[in-house]
Amino acid sequence: MDSHSIPRGFLTECESEQLHLSGAIQGHGCLLVTGANETITHVSSNISSFLNLDPKSVLNCELSQVLRLPESRPKIDSGNRLLTDAYHEPSNTQLSAQLVRGADESLMVELYHPSLQSASSAPIRHHDFAKNQPHTPEELLIEEQSVISYVMSLSGFQRVLYYAFREDHDGEVRAECRQEDAYGSYLGLRFPASDIPHIARVLYKQNPWRSIPDSQEASVPIISLHDLKPDLTWTDLRSVSPIHQVYLANMGVRSSLSFPIVVNGELVALIAAHHREPKYLPLYILEQISKRVKAHEFAVSSFQTHTRLRMIDGIDHSLHQVQGLIERMGGLENAWPEFSAWLIKRFQADGAVLCLDNDYLTSGLDIGADALTRLDAWFCHDQSDLIASTDSVSLTISRFPLSEVTGVLALSILAPKCPYFRLYLTRGEHIHEISWGGRPDKPLEHHDGALGIAPRHSFEKWIEKRMGHSRPWSREARMLALKLRALLMELRLCK
Repeated sequence: MDSHSIPRGFLTECESEQLHLSGAIQGHGCLLVTGANETITHVSSNISSFLNLDPKSVLNCELSQVLRLPESRPKIDSGNRLLTDAYHEPSNTQLSAQLVRGADESLMVELYHPSLQSASSAPIRHHDFAKNQPHTPEELLIEEQSVISYVMSLSGFQRVLYYAFREDHDGEVRAECRQEDAYGSYLGLRFPASDIPHIARVLYKQNPWRSIPDSQEASVPIISLHDLKPDLTWTDLRSVSPIHQVYLANMGVRSSLSFPIVVNGELVALIAAHHREPKYLPLYILEQISKRVKAHEFAVSSFQTHTRLRMIDGIDHSLHQVQGLIERMGGLENAWPEFSAWLIKRFQADGAVLCLDNDYLTSGLDIGADALTRLDAWFCHDQSDLIASTDSVSLTISRFPLSEVTGVLALSILAPKCPYFRLYLTRGEHIHEISWGGRPDKPLEHHDGALGIAPRHSFEKWIEKRMGHSRPWSREARMLALKLRALLMELRLCK
């Protein structure tokens, strides 16, 4: 379901929520924030449960006056984390601590009770994850299943999903592990892009994991020396959004754990673990899982690189054949019967239209004169891209006449003293059957009575028959169009 079908107020509320400036943390830990000079500027109000101190008495104190940290600890760069111990001498209290350096050289000190960090009696098996290098889509799927199986074995969560982001920003569950008591399956289901707002995706890219041991636990407010809220981008204690709390509750999830898959700076997937009851994992377990996830990121990156190189080699070989054809036939117009057949096959199109000024050559699916006129006007005057594509002309191009064509990939060449060159690859309607996790167009079917918005309630499988769309144009098709345009310019076909 396209995002335009989601009520605008719901999306606006999600995107405008400043998650990193919530001014509160989750209650299983305590937080101290210092400036660059390690003077405490913020403290969570539950510090008395950890150090038996009044929160306001801690503000404006030197960190060393409150906690003793290892003097030989390594330097921490922005966004990085260091697991260590902290000691409070007046109360003879030993705590586990995670130190996180902020972008402004601030230091965030997360404190946890040692009982939550105690090591398991069962040793962790270490594997050579570098061996898991997929070369085919089938091998990549096996690797995705392998990494979520590892997450389940170490975490003990009831369900673990491999949630991949599509080019249209929707998410799709490509792999799933679940215990016998986990009801139903999400495998193969799609979720709308609005389920994970852009602001949340940015935070995922900046952190190795996101742990929510108890999504229904009350948030703990942070007390500040000044009026400014601390930037909680890199602390795992950051409070849970009220919107996300309701969302998880509607899924029957009490504890959530997510690991981002980031390749070349892009969030390509999430590994999402769910549990029906509160569940806390020690930091050393999270770090061990994170190592496996990083190995998986490398495997995905390697797969994408090899796939891209093979794709480029295939495109270059194919274009070399086209160049020979056009040169052999003495020009594009003479080569059109063979060239258009190549276009339709190589782009998996249903039709092709070549426009040179006001002259037209067509092949395959008939677009119709009125539709071609409106398409040409839109591509030449209503937008500015030299290469453009849509899988729904009726949604993209206003007042588009009735036509068998529903999808278009277009490219143009405009040069002085040359005919205005346009090439349109067309596709007919393809009725999609999409398996959604609940109806994404009905976020208002459940209202919590307090937030003023309503996250979706139903996540049961729902089949949508999507009409008025063609098969989407792939990245390979768009890259082929870009290289084809460059080749045609080199051949100076417009002269």
